[in-house]
Amino acid sequence: MKIIKWIFRLVLAAAFAGVACLGAVALYRLSAETGEVSGTRSQNLTEIISEGIHKLTENDPKAAQLADRVKTKIEEQSPYGNDWNMTIRKLAHFSIYFFFGVIAYVILSILHFPFSLRWLLCLLACGGLALFDELHQGQTAGRVMSGMDVLIDFAGAFCSVTFLCMNGKISKWLRS
Repeated sequence: MKIIKWIFRLVLAAAFAGVACLGAVALYRLSAETGEVSGTRSQNLTEIISEGIHKLTENDPKAAQLADRVKTKIEEQSPYGNDWNMTIRKLAHFSIYFFFGVIAYVILSILHFPFSLRWLLCLLACGGLALFDELHQGQTAGRVMSGMDVLIDFAGAFCSVTFLCMNGKISKWLRS
């Protein structure tokens, strides 16, 4: 019975690794886009988000007021001010690596890696992927390598993996 459970764990971990590989391939393809194509894609996404928020709030004054307050706070806190395209691009970096951190954590959890090793391996894997992505992007026409993007990517992975490790430790402590 233990062998069947171990085989099931390996198959499940492999399935999650497949999802991570698909995500990495998608990321590789996005970083291979020229600067013009990438800029147009993110500008279109920014417009879609803006239109969606406008549609959600146009008939509700309280929602519109809340959206304006949130917008003002984000513009005050964002290093990019009211450049929503750049803010959304950086949020995308953070979110993608947050996802990669979760996937890496799930894979190592399925394989029963200890918390501290799980945390370290997840961050090393995500940090390596972030560095590779920026190096690849730097070889693409109209794109540049950015240390800030690597830091933002790493921050996304760090947040997800640290949260999941802390949650696991707290859950383990509560069960004992």
